[in-house]
Amino acid sequence: MRLPALVPALVAAVSLAPLAPAAAASQTVLVLVTGDENGHLLPNTEGDIPKGGAAETLGYWTSKEGHCPGKIGKDGAPACKDGKTLVLSTGDHFSGPSLSSFFQGEPAAEAMARMGYAASAMGNHELDFGREQFDTLRSTGGFPYVSSNIRPPGNKADKQYDLGLKPYVIFERGGVKIGVVGLSAGNVAKTVMSGRFYGNEVISYEPALQQAIPAVRKAGADVVIVIADECPTVLEPILAKHPDWRLALLAGGHCHTPVDRKVGTTPLVSPGRRWERYLRAELTVDASRPAGQRLVGLDTKVVDVVGGQGAPAPDPELAARLQTWVKKHDEALGEKIGYTRSGIDASSATLYTWYTRAIRTRLGVDVVVLNKKAFRGGVPPGPITPGNVYTVMPFDDSLLTVKLKGKDLAAALDNPAAVYDGMAKKDGGWTVKGKALDPAATYSLATFEYLYFGGDNFPFERLDPNPGETGVVAQTPVIDWTRKQGTTQDKPLESLLH
Repeated sequence: MRLPALVPALVAAVSLAPLAPAAAASQTVLVLVTGDENGHLLPNTEGDIPKGGAAETLGYWTSKEGHCPGKIGKDGAPACKDGKTLVLSTGDHFSGPSLSSFFQGEPAAEAMARMGYAASAMGNHELDFGREQFDTLRSTGGFPYVSSNIRPPGNKADKQYDLGLKPYVIFERGGVKIGVVGLSAGNVAKTVMSGRFYGNEVISYEPALQQAIPAVRKAGADVVIVIADECPTVLEPILAKHPDWRLALLAGGHCHTPVDRKVGTTPLVSPGRRWERYLRAELTVDASRPAGQRLVGLDTKVVDVVGGQGAPAPDPELAARLQTWVKKHDEALGEKIGYTRSGIDASSATLYTWYTRAIRTRLGVDVVVLNKKAFRGGVPPGPITPGNVYTVMPFDDSLLTVKLKGKDLAAALDNPAAVYDGMAKKDGGWTVKGKALDPAATYSLATFEYLYFGGDNFPFERLDPNPGETGVVAQTPVIDWTRKQGTTQDKPLESLLH
């Protein structure tokens, strides 16, 4: 696979007038922010012009922003020491296309080390591959995770579950001390898989920031930035109540549409996702002014990373390393296991049936229940590979089996997040495997570990506190079942999924 060439950036800019006359002794630093990278290391080539890519983004930063990249490898140390750029993320780096997910996030962590990330908010998908792997990825990336609203276990017996997060960190760039406060999604404990968040407490956004922002100023920060694994529009009412915080900037993720607005003089921006855009914030700071008043100038832009003629060249070191991962990926996941003539659209009934039916066949249960959010993409026309399977469903989530009474099973499927196989509604009533559901009978069900423990408000743990451990992750039965069908151009997979 060859990474495409790049074209000039399309820049969407919002410039703010200086907040006060800049003093002669003022310093200017540049903050670069991305978010929701989700393992999309290579450019998106579906349109006329390639978009995004980790090596491509770094090419922009080094040629246009004067950024000093880090090194490939576990230390992630900057290649130079006098840079004036600070690179941050709002969180969620690793789960996504199979190039990252199959290797449990290692290619993304390695890329972020080369890109010179200084810190990230603790995203709700950072623990997708387990605590031990998170620690490995954090070490490889070489940067800390910050969260002011996640509190470590208070019980001494649970200290082993401490995630090692700090509410804030302070970086010095060009003589300016930049305080970075992290904020995690309020539902993070419910979206992390079983046991991976045990003992940690999540507090509300406002009291968390009320503690962290004064604390980081007291610790010596000249300016304060908040990076959040939450859309800025959710946090806007809170910031409107607290002009005394005097934040320089709030950057957040998890937004479905672009966000670029202000509360007072504070920009609230979503930098986009998948390394297709980044936020460029130029801060002019006079450290001689009183605390909370040292930001004297601010200019923000959201930059689109697009490819083609005349664009900055991708960073050669990172591009070469990614090609090494591509080769490993293609060797591991390039096997042709099936064929789709028309392609399988994301969020389609055909896609849902493919996964749920394969899992039900493998585990021999009456019903399979998954959730719509687990499906993150479709499959293009042509051969189907294990890589496609991981791209559609990137999360490392094991399958559990439970026993439910018919009445409870029917009630669970009223959840709008549910997709399922083995059940159907007919003439206003439910059938299970073609027979009328018996409210008093017991049925077997397979589901994600995440859903069993209450994800998307499913009640399975309460209804059956002793689930069966399958030891199987969700992608395995889909790959095996698809391979066994022997689908071809004349007998495509979609023809079997009625």
